[in-house]
Amino acid sequence: MNNRMGRVYCRSCLFFLACICPIIVFSSYLRCTSFFQFPPLTLFPSNPKTAHALSKTQRADSQRSGAAIIDIFAPKVNQCLLIFLVDHLRLRLQRKNEFRVTEKSGLEKVEDGLSRARAAIRRAALSRSFTVSQKNGSFVPRGSIYRNSYAFYQSYMEMEKRLKIFVYKEGELPLVHDGPCNEIYSIEGQVINELDQYRPFVTENPREAVVHFLPISITKIVHFLYRPGFYDRAPLQRTVADYIQVISTNHPFWNRSKGADHFIISCHDWGPDGTRTNSDLFNNSIRVLCNANVSEGFNPKKDVSIPEIFLKNKKLPEPINPAPPPSSRTILAFFAGGSHGSIRKILLDQWKGKDSQVQVFEYLSRDQNYTEFLLKSKYCLCPSGYEVASPRIPEAIYSGCVPVTISDHYVLPFSDVLNWSRFSVQIPVSRIPEIKEILLGISESSYRKLQKNVMKVQRHFTLNRPAKSFDAGRLEKVEKGLRMSRASIKKAIVSGNYTSQRLQSFVPKGSVYHNPHAFLQSYIEMEKRLKIFVYEEGEPPLVHDGPSTYIYSIEGQFIHELEQGSTPFVTKDPEDAVVYFLPLSISKAVHSLYGPGIREWAPLHRVVSDYVQVISTKHPYWNRTNGADHFMLSCHDWAPFATTINSDLFHRSIRVLCNANVSEGFNPRKDVTLPEFNIVSFNLPIPVHSPAPLSSKTILAFFAGGNHGDIRDILLQHWKGKDSQVQVYEYLPKGKNYTQLLLSSRYCLCPSGYEVASPRIIEAMYTGCVPVAINDYYVLPFSDVLDWSQFSVRIPVSRIPDIKNILSAIPESTYLKLQANVFRVQQHFVINPALTIIGPQKRPARVGKRQRLEAGLARARAAILRAGSGPESLQNLKDSDFSMSREIYRNPAGFRRSYEEMEKRFKVFVYEEGEPPLAHHGPCKNIYAIEGRFIDELELGGSPFLTRDPNQAHVFFLPFSVTMMVSFLYRPLTYDLSPLLSYAADYVQLVSTKHPFWNASGGADHFMLSCHDWGPHVTRAHPLLYNSSIRVLCNANTSEGFDPRKDVSLPEINVRTGRHSPKPHASSLPESSAPRPVLAFFAGGVHGPIRPLLLHHWQNRGDPEVQVYEYLPDGLDYQQMMQRSKFCLCPSGYEVASPRVVEAIHAGCVPVLVSDHYVPPFSDVLRWEAFSVRVEVAQIPDIKRVLLSIPEDEYRRLREGVRAVRRHFEINKPAKRLDVFHMVLHSVWLRRLNIRLG
Repeated sequence: MNNRMGRVYCRSCLFFLACICPIIVFSSYLRCTSFFQFPPLTLFPSNPKTAHALSKTQRADSQRSGAAIIDIFAPKVNQCLLIFLVDHLRLRLQRKNEFRVTEKSGLEKVEDGLSRARAAIRRAALSRSFTVSQKNGSFVPRGSIYRNSYAFYQSYMEMEKRLKIFVYKEGELPLVHDGPCNEIYSIEGQVINELDQYRPFVTENPREAVVHFLPISITKIVHFLYRPGFYDRAPLQRTVADYIQVISTNHPFWNRSKGADHFIISCHDWGPDGTRTNSDLFNNSIRVLCNANVSEGFNPKKDVSIPEIFLKNKKLPEPINPAPPPSSRTILAFFAGGSHGSIRKILLDQWKGKDSQVQVFEYLSRDQNYTEFLLKSKYCLCPSGYEVASPRIPEAIYSGCVPVTISDHYVLPFSDVLNWSRFSVQIPVSRIPEIKEILLGISESSYRKLQKNVMKVQRHFTLNRPAKSFDAGRLEKVEKGLRMSRASIKKAIVSGNYTSQRLQSFVPKGSVYHNPHAFLQSYIEMEKRLKIFVYEEGEPPLVHDGPSTYIYSIEGQFIHELEQGSTPFVTKDPEDAVVYFLPLSISKAVHSLYGPGIREWAPLHRVVSDYVQVISTKHPYWNRTNGADHFMLSCHDWAPFATTINSDLFHRSIRVLCNANVSEGFNPRKDVTLPEFNIVSFNLPIPVHSPAPLSSKTILAFFAGGNHGDIRDILLQHWKGKDSQVQVYEYLPKGKNYTQLLLSSRYCLCPSGYEVASPRIIEAMYTGCVPVAINDYYVLPFSDVLDWSQFSVRIPVSRIPDIKNILSAIPESTYLKLQANVFRVQQHFVINPALTIIGPQKRPARVGKRQRLEAGLARARAAILRAGSGPESLQNLKDSDFSMSREIYRNPAGFRRSYEEMEKRFKVFVYEEGEPPLAHHGPCKNIYAIEGRFIDELELGGSPFLTRDPNQAHVFFLPFSVTMMVSFLYRPLTYDLSPLLSYAADYVQLVSTKHPFWNASGGADHFMLSCHDWGPHVTRAHPLLYNSSIRVLCNANTSEGFDPRKDVSLPEINVRTGRHSPKPHASSLPESSAPRPVLAFFAGGVHGPIRPLLLHHWQNRGDPEVQVYEYLPDGLDYQQMMQRSKFCLCPSGYEVASPRVVEAIHAGCVPVLVSDHYVPPFSDVLRWEAFSVRVEVAQIPDIKRVLLSIPEDEYRRLREGVRAVRRHFEINKPAKRLDVFHMVLHSVWLRRLNIRLG
């Protein structure tokens, strides 16, 4: 990278002095120095007698001088002679003290300077030499391509010395102070931005100005005010007229000269028409135009013709130098372009496809290259289109092809300085049929002179940003430091040692490094010299933010550390920077802009292109290297595609990517591979630092993961469930622990998914498992430093069937070396809470409240993992609340320790925004009661988990109630959810605007709670609320987006009155030995698709064992029927949840879940199979047979399980340990910890 950066910095210092923007300014300056414009009337003598008193000798001198001027600029003779006489008169009058000026005004000082400039230019023209010394090896124009090279050079020097431009500040983007920097009108925006940003000629004092610039963009006006097909010029002209009215009212300068010392620039075809709205602008001002058509009012005596330059993707065109020699140009003449305007139509009619020497095309085929045709042609035909200018003239000049202009009434660019007959050919429209004859009539020697002169004038058509060379001092200082670093690194490579002024706490050694000496020296030099400037433009969440959870977490971790951490690599001074960081988050852009299932690239491309446009417009750094010293970072799968919108970003910038796929354009010579980490709820993973005994590594190879992409499909087809030594799973069976399997495996298979990167590589290394990379086209992370063959195995996709043979063939000693090296390189893949920069050394950093919270969570996580995987016995626990059965809990010891850690640490912050009844309130009776009971308990119940200090909070609660929204915002039977969605979106917008916490995590540490059927739909109001936040829902339906990895299933509890808690009294429960004569019972309305099936098969069947009712007959009591039944049927209604599950548990009846896609409550802690029965919808006709097949002892075990879990489904006022309130909080706690107890 250093070599590349060195070349970039050297190249950035080599700007042409005579680039196009100074030439444009120079042309305007000529008009101000009066070669083409009368000076202000104040220069004329006020006393006519004095003017008459000139002697004959003086008049003769004036005539001789005027004759010399006529020889130089014959077309301008009258103006130049008058100017000369006026200056001569003024000098004579000043000698005679006829004007006694004690103190010159600002305007007089300007005119005095212009007078001296004119005199110096005239002397240079007459003497054919210049009087300004050449500085800094600057370019000196010579040769026949200039009308008068001495006058031009002297004038250019005078311009650099004296020209001052005042840019009016009135107006707002995008119509003013902005312009197109792309396509054929790009020169308009480039010059406007140049004058606004790089200010060698700009003055803030309008009284010092030689000219005043109107920074209005005709192209932008057309773009924003016009619809396609609308050609009325009135809106354009009104906008221009209004702007002139504003500046002429606010300032005295326009009215002082009637606009004669003002200029406007436009490359749009309508530029001349836009200036007709004001007669002074049209007749007096300097109009800098591409459409320099004299038949439409262009006046070469006062207006300036500029070239039309086509910029593709805002990339500045570069002349091809050296260009192919004339001997290799086999085509006489070439043109390709649409039939725009009358001239092109004639050309295409005469020559299209008719001659191999004069190759004329309307459209090139896909296999034909436009630039190659230019490079193979002697002459390039440049006919006018709808308007006179054509971008083909600069394109021809850039490729060393002699331009042939075919136009009428066109004034060629810079023709007051350049002699176009010396490097181009002009053919009248009437002679288009004779093109071949005319060009063949030019001798070979004349053509070679023309072509040589084309190469000479290239510099005057080159667009550089910035136009004036940068101050080389600080840039050279940076480059000098890089040169010293490169020398030190090379010395370390040769000598096998490093040089440092201080003791190094870490010295890389061993075969895991390609060259440990060079790596260490490079790292030392980086610590010494690397400075990163982070652009401040943009707002969270798309910029200056990123995901800090799940598989894209490294993106947010890096951005946050670079911007908010204490890293010494960041500089606030961009001039000191070695590289520039674009803090744009692709992951956040996708989260915020895309809904589920949308794959259109346009929104993402707009975000990226707009951001590059902003920083390249506001700052000079992108354009000076075309982005080569800039870098962006993303772990999202779409990142490579997002960068394709800008060719410089894709081809030149350093792209730090997880998806490092060379088949998709990843270039390891300039791009960087980023490791993919899976972090949930901000919990930084902790590696195992010492190897487990070899005897514990009982599995040869292991993989568990979804069938994502072609490679995993092949792996699963060959190995899923087929070998005890190569254990491959699509989904882990119940009872198996992912981390434990990693620890028990020698090799961990890491196949690519949809994209090449995989977080399994890091997971393998953290558990001391040798990673086996199975992929194509993937460049592994840090592979320019680390030798992956020393600590991993790489298996081609084609050899997936041979995995077992390949791994079994690795000798024991080789495996032990690989495993030992895995532990050696772990440190390079660790994210430290205090420092996210991945490297060999940890730096101390100030630990803030957030870091202390995360450290506490890390300790809690470690304690829970130890308890969950250790030999701790629950029978020895003194806490009676945790007399737990191993049968009904997935991990009793882990649950106990997790619950205790929650009680010790967990803090919830409740936002105060919002008003009852929609927020801070909820229903406390009916089937949605849990929603209001939870909000009430958390806010008003004196919960120890509540904190008023948000900086101490682990999670943040959004206290709005979907049920109350439905009651107050929804109009019955309309099924219009938009008012609910608007409220939820507005609430998130409110808290994210007033507080920093939502944006800090993208909502991932926030949770909401709803028991209403429409709860999941309301969360779709905000992409981050739906995709990132913890949603606590009764309607836990995986087919509707419920994600059990981050969401929480809430039990639906029917509280029939608002006064009593729905928990059974001990006296009301039958004894465990009490008879239950009814096998299965259900009573409920026909709601949803499942209940009709149940009622159809079992209602009114007359079966005393399976009693199913739509409505209970008189004389039967619902609660008593449950208590007399062994099994209580709990079919889903309109939505998956049902209050019958909790009612059955309270009645001591074993619940029978009849549903699809339902995640039961607290299933990450409870084994539902230990106290309930699950019946598939398809088995409804066989319910009796299924239940009768359960043995009696199994039924008793289920019934005991029901009694054991009953406390977890009770609502207490106030809340008690392990009741439903605390179980809900514990489920949220687990998701914040990112731990699974199963």
